[in-house]
Amino acid sequence: MKKANSISLIIVSILLTSCISELNNFDLAVILAVSKQIKEYPKSQLCDVYKNFFQDQFGPGHLIEDTSKAGEYLREELNSYEFSSGSYYEFTGYKNNYYRVNLRVIKEDILSYQEFFDAFLRSAKLTQKPNVEKWKVEWENIYHSIKKYDFHFVNERQDRKAIKSLLSQGQYAFHHSEIYRNNYKPHYRLISKNIFENELKGKIDMALKKHEDIINDLYINKFR
Repeated sequence: MKKANSISLIIVSILLTSCISELNNFDLAVILAVSKQIKEYPKSQLCDVYKNFFQDQFGPGHLIEDTSKAGEYLREELNSYEFSSGSYYEFTGYKNNYYRVNLRVIKEDILSYQEFFDAFLRSAKLTQKPNVEKWKVEWENIYHSIKKYDFHFVNERQDRKAIKSLLSQGQYAFHHSEIYRNNYKPHYRLISKNIFENELKGKIDMALKKHEDIINDLYINKFR
């Protein structure tokens, strides 16, 4: 209920501060996605927003050329992992094709390394290879929608220029901004919506519900 109310408030805010006739379903979907990101990660910069939409479009496939290397990188990241802010899992972009799944689900023994890594690899195989020219058009449309709601970001001009330069060179992948990394310590992998919801989400939700029940019991017993 709280989540639905929060989304409703965002929609009302959008309609109050924008010209309704200028907003279509695409605009609303993009604006809601950006609003959610800024609510969760208020220090996001334009390159972080770009990364979110790019991941939603293309998933993790462009990152995996060598399965053994992918496993090595994941284990190294797990070994150095100490903390990561944000949810255990969250949608990407406005199409919600993928979830960012926090590595804490492994660190907290909610999922085994193998089931997580297997879901990640299968998700990568489902992704399409980026078509840079089509993505350039898509990103320009996304950015146009973002500016309709008059979002502003720190270092926006520099990021905008860097993204354009990257795409003009036939490249597309962008790292999180330094300020984002320093504040939120992102540690996650992308898993496709179908694989995550059919195989992993229920197990994670059950573990979180169990943890919540334990906390509630402790609180009740403390003040009984």
